[in-house]
Amino acid sequence: MTRKGKGRGLPAPPIRVCVVGCCGRMGREVVRGVLNRPNLQLVAGVDVQGVGQDLGEVLDGQPIGVAVCNDLEKALKESGPQVAVDFTHPSVVFDNVQTYLRCGVAPVVGTTGWTPDKVAAVDRVAKRKKIPAVI
Repeated sequence: MTRKGKGRGLPAPPIRVCVVGCCGRMGREVVRGVLNRPNLQLVAGVDVQGVGQDLGEVLDGQPIGVAVCNDLEKALKESGPQVAVDFTHPSVVFDNVQTYLRCGVAPVVGTTGWTPDKVAAVDRVAKRKKIPAVI
């Protein structure tokens, strides 16, 4: 990935990613995927399990310097992600997405259980704030 700058291609900085639900089955796979991509940078992991542990140690025992946090808004504000990938639970995902949008973070949601009304509500807020959202 390059970005044009004064007639020459400059490497784009990596996209800063927060994985929410990072200790679950799908969340762990997303974390592995992010860690294996040079154009992505894992900046935060949020979950109700594994709080305080290094996320790399949760995955395979190798520390990566990202501690699991259970406070979503704090994690977003402190780590400054551009994107949050959500694999949590239908009971919390709508509130999570509202938090992402409030913090200016683009949500990419793999969590199921969405109703058409909730999708429409997210779409309205995302469009108003000019933040891309994938559900």
